[in-house]
Amino acid sequence: MNIPGKDDAERLTWLGRHRLWPVADFLLERGAISTGLAGLARQLAARQRQAMQRQLEEDRRVVSALAEAGVPVLVLKGALLAQTVYPAAESRFRTDLDLLAEPARISAVEQVLEDLEYVRPMAVQSAMPMRQTLWTRRGGTQAFSVDLHWDLRNHPALQARFDFEELMAYSQPMTGLHEQAAGMGRSHALLNASMHYFNDYADDRPCQALLDKDLLWRAMNPNEQSDCIELACERGLAGLLAESLALAREQFDTPVAAGQLTALRNVGKTQRATGLVLANEKRRSAYWFALMSEPGLRRKLIRLKSGLFPSASYIRQLYPEGSRFGLMALYLRRIWRS
Repeated sequence: MNIPGKDDAERLTWLGRHRLWPVADFLLERGAISTGLAGLARQLAARQRQAMQRQLEEDRRVVSALAEAGVPVLVLKGALLAQTVYPAAESRFRTDLDLLAEPARISAVEQVLEDLEYVRPMAVQSAMPMRQTLWTRRGGTQAFSVDLHWDLRNHPALQARFDFEELMAYSQPMTGLHEQAAGMGRSHALLNASMHYFNDYADDRPCQALLDKDLLWRAMNPNEQSDCIELACERGLAGLLAESLALAREQFDTPVAAGQLTALRNVGKTQRATGLVLANEKRRSAYWFALMSEPGLRRKLIRLKSGLFPSASYIRQLYPEGSRFGLMALYLRRIWRS
């Protein structure tokens, strides 16, 4: 593992920026960091680990309420990984609980969240149509969030790759949250993590996301790894999986064979989703790729319109100071700055 910095102070800062303080002891066991650096990171991680313990308690409260209400959901992303592949649940730093539900059951999930005193913030989350909603609740000094999804990804090049029924069929038990709780299976979780990594701009991709993939890959036996590769090729995600594993191998020595990466890259060359790897390095190319990925002229026009002229509430949130020339001036300011 390569940790940049001329001294422990700089290396410690790098570990914090990449959300790796809570796994300092784990990295020490791997021989990735020194004993001294691990001790410093351990001290700095104490408050984060306490916050993650409170997050775990809240996860149990939410998932238990949904299970007892008979509303099936799948636990995703950080909450899933914390329970299944990390050395301890509190060592996976995160800020929310991600859940996937069937589109037809979204209102039932929302009712349970309301009963648990969660609310949807007034702030607009995005100018683009989203396949998820954010719910928040404050408990004491800590704010809790639930990200409720009815599709794994919002990007048009990645939508509808897996349906809820399939994901539930390959799910794994999450008894650490509730005896009836289910989480996404390892192969699907790795593919979802690969999609997530390249779904957005490259502004903020902490190395914790690469550690996620490293741990998922190591948790699989050879047959599961082969099945994951086959599934990636089948669903048009071969290139994203290849680049995710290559980055994880570079950073964390993930034991993936060069031949496996080559095979994935060869298949991924002809798959549209692979274009995200380069397109999302710059905002302009990312927007253009998303626009061109929309199926049909109507969807392209809708995205173009929502990108150039999102809702008035979104614009007022973006520019709370307003403009003496009115709302249209704010739209023009946004377009010019973009």
